[in-house]
Amino acid sequence: MISRLFLKDKEIVHHRLKFHLSLMGSIGCFVFIFPHNINNDIHMVGAALFVAAVWSIGTLFLIETRKTIARERTVLLQTLLQSTVIAYAVTYFTDLSVKNIAQKFAVFGLIIVLKSATAYRAKFEFGKIALFNSKDK
Repeated sequence: MISRLFLKDKEIVHHRLKFHLSLMGSIGCFVFIFPHNINNDIHMVGAALFVAAVWSIGTLFLIETRKTIARERTVLLQTLLQSTVIAYAVTYFTDLSVKNIAQKFAVFGLIIVLKSATAYRAKFEFGKIALFNSKDK
């Protein structure tokens, strides 16, 4: 499991928090696979755990990468993440008819932000490794 990788690697920044969030997301995903038409409450609890974990990880990744990418890009990604998830939460709790559409945008926002933050972080880390290797030569 990804959560165990975070726990084992002490060099990862916030490794314990990432472990707990990944574990929460894994449990939420497992619970969320119950068909929502059989027991809607179980499905909703699992989905809420999963989305909360992914949202938290996305926010944490963006906070960690804020020094390595342009400020405007960080603000854009944070705005995308927060606006899509908050818009879905508002439509869900007010039981608006557009909540299913808002859900799709929230998932899209989560995916885009996680992919972008992970790619920027990887690019930064690989750049440091390449710089370190070039200094050794």
